[in-house]
Amino acid sequence: LKTSVVQTTLNNPDFKYWVIFGNGKFTTGKGEIEGATVNINCSQEVMSGILAGNKFVFSEYMQGTLKIKGDLQYAHVYLDLLGLAAEINNEEVVLYNE
Repeated sequence: LKTSVVQTTLNNPDFKYWVIFGNGKFTTGKGEIEGATVNINCSQEVMSGILAGNKFVFSEYMQGTLKIKGDLQYAHVYLDLLGLAAEINNEEVVLYNE
């Protein structure tokens, strides 16, 4: 099974985190990581909307408000899984905000 690294950068406020998937486990951390398979860049508003189900990955990508470098299909699946996890937990997704 291949290992994938997703680097996410949120603007407004500036916040970066990464996730590594592979071999049946995942690891997360704040900041930047070298060698990301996928880089996702968007505003906090766009990410919150995607996770809440109010915005759609493909639409935001086509509008240029969601920037993805690397495997677009994998990024879409990753963001869908985050949204599903939020729905399963039946929680409102609130991202870091000062």
